[in-house]
Amino acid sequence: MDVRYLVIIILAIIMGIGLVRLIAGHKDIIGRHNFAHEYLSKFNQFAESYQKSFDVDLYVWLMSKVDKIQTQTAFCGLVDYRPPFANYYLKNYQIILNTIPKMHTRDANVHDISMCQDALIRYTGILSDRVCLSISRIKNPFTWLQEGVSFLLIIPMLVLQWTGLLNPSRVDAVILSPVFRIFSGIVMLLGLIASILTIILGWHDFIRIF
Repeated sequence: MDVRYLVIIILAIIMGIGLVRLIAGHKDIIGRHNFAHEYLSKFNQFAESYQKSFDVDLYVWLMSKVDKIQTQTAFCGLVDYRPPFANYYLKNYQIILNTIPKMHTRDANVHDISMCQDALIRYTGILSDRVCLSISRIKNPFTWLQEGVSFLLIIPMLVLQWTGLLNPSRVDAVILSPVFRIFSGIVMLLGLIASILTIILGWHDFIRIF
């Protein structure tokens, strides 16, 4: 087989891997956005009526999923909380996780509820922006290539993670680091240039350049 065709096939495979990963990531963001929007809607519904008419089913739904939403909201769900009549603040207070049980005992105040709503609205807003960004990335073929190259670069770390030799949080930290993004971008750019030159000049002429 002509090396040029082989290069084109390899590029297509790498871009295909990148596109699949981008689509999977987009679906994950959509799922998170829909869940957060549903949680906000049910929370508002419960907050409007829980003092007068306690909806047990709605409370159970909110409580059963409160750990999930608190984890997903991350920094959006953490506040510097000042308890009523106190002269101190609780740092990184998990507002949603702590407010839902307080609503059960009728101890939640208007400030608690409004902070929960603000956290959820802020989180859904961030996810909405991520959905738009994800769509634009899916439409960009260069992003397919970059994502595919990034995946190939992290395969050794994923193998170490699967064998238990590397902590998953360490892998995530490396993948999200600016250094890794710059490195994968450089590798992608050099690979793309080399591929284009190989396709145009042929393998033997390309080797002569060096």
